[in-house]
Amino acid sequence: MGRWLVLAVVIVFVYFTAVTTFDGLYRRYTGHFPFDLPPRWLEAKDRLDLSTVFNISSANDIIGGNSGSPLINALSPDAWLQALSELPLVYQPGERFHYSHATDVLGFLVSRIEGKPLGEVLKARIFDPLGMSDTSFWLAPEKHGRLAKLYEAKADGSPLKDVSIPHSETPMAFEAGGGGLISTADDYLKFARMMLGRGEVDGVRLVKPETIDLMCANRLTDVQRTHDFLGMPFWMSQGFGLGVSMILDAQKHEWMGAGAEGSFGWPGAFGTWWQADPKNDMILVYLIQDSMPLGPEAVTAMQGQRPTGRIALPVFQKMTYAALS
Repeated sequence: MGRWLVLAVVIVFVYFTAVTTFDGLYRRYTGHFPFDLPPRWLEAKDRLDLSTVFNISSANDIIGGNSGSPLINALSPDAWLQALSELPLVYQPGERFHYSHATDVLGFLVSRIEGKPLGEVLKARIFDPLGMSDTSFWLAPEKHGRLAKLYEAKADGSPLKDVSIPHSETPMAFEAGGGGLISTADDYLKFARMMLGRGEVDGVRLVKPETIDLMCANRLTDVQRTHDFLGMPFWMSQGFGLGVSMILDAQKHEWMGAGAEGSFGWPGAFGTWWQADPKNDMILVYLIQDSMPLGPEAVTAMQGQRPTGRIALPVFQKMTYAALS
């Protein structure tokens, strides 16, 4: 959920504060960062426009690499950004899709712009207006009993292992835009309904319809879509926008699930998944907690594991769409 929440806020900042390029946004707030971008990032030939930076396919190229868990990190935002700035580019900006810490950096940028922790920004701009009272980066100790367990399924068939991520007794300084939010099915559905409603839900207008349209428009080129993602031809039937993927060819998409053309959403690392279908005015939500590595090894992490609740997801999708007809 965190990625598309943060991207929605960043789009509002950029489009409605007269900042039209990442370079302009960076230069406006460069004094708030403890380091300078390497010169190669700002060469004229690599100048980035708005869609390039917000599109994870190229923003991740800028900050490619792995510098700590996106869920639990003892580093301060400044220390984390400094460490990330020392990593080399994985690809040249705009060359291909690479999934890394792009939205984490955008989240910290939002925090700098507002002058407060990201969680407070999201609470004021999104959670409170939409009534998402159970969504935050931190859960008070007395509420820990409500947390779903995170399980690991070993390939040898041994019993499920509880590998739940420990939660701090007090809020942490590291609140990244790429992950770490705690939420409920009801809150998750509320935000998905807002997306399906093009920025409005239950009489509350959160963003303009054009903002949602920007998020849900495909930004990948035909060449970029030929590259595998997570070890599979993920983009054969889909594109990617600003935080969400969208179905471009419903028939080709049948190999991995179901959905009408224009349906959009994005999965979570531990098996959570949602999809909004404007054509059928429908939202699907599927929530499980199935552990997998969050580092670079995630590309092949699912290979060799025994079947888990993940294999029921395409069944759920196909049964839902079959019921419509």
